[in-house]
Amino acid sequence: MPSRRRRAGILNLIASGALAASCSESASVPTPQPTPVEDSWFTFVVQCAGCPGLTNPAIDRSVTPHRARLRVGQLTSLRAASRDGCEAPQNPLQITRWMPSAPSVLKVEPSGSESAIVTALAPGVSSITVERQLPTGGITQRGLRDAETTSGCGLLPEIVFEILP
Repeated sequence: MPSRRRRAGILNLIASGALAASCSESASVPTPQPTPVEDSWFTFVVQCAGCPGLTNPAIDRSVTPHRARLRVGQLTSLRAASRDGCEAPQNPLQITRWMPSAPSVLKVEPSGSESAIVTALAPGVSSITVERQLPTGGITQRGLRDAETTSGCGLLPEIVFEILP
């Protein structure tokens, strides 16, 4: 049986061939973006003891996507990190933007080159997309991930914020 990485490569090759065969001369067809099959870097909710002014959100892993729950007015911290053995180390990771899907629900403010503070503003649900500049000059984006386990390089479960009254 082929490895997961090899199967993903084969499926991408088949999909590319099917896409090329179905494309016409039109230049208006968008180029599909590759689906990541592993996470070499990720952004996660920091759980810390004794962090003044910050709350450790309750993480609900019984739902998909996982939920980090805060109450209105609470703050917590996010951090970006490389996964050991998944890519060449880059320090710092050069995070360029933190983007909530619902800015009326939470605010995200950078607090360092690889960290940010989340403020719960109003009840609702919001994902967070993190933008990183690669050493090659390109840009990549990732959603927030649940760092319950970081072994291996496979995709980590997605996590969103749920803000309660």
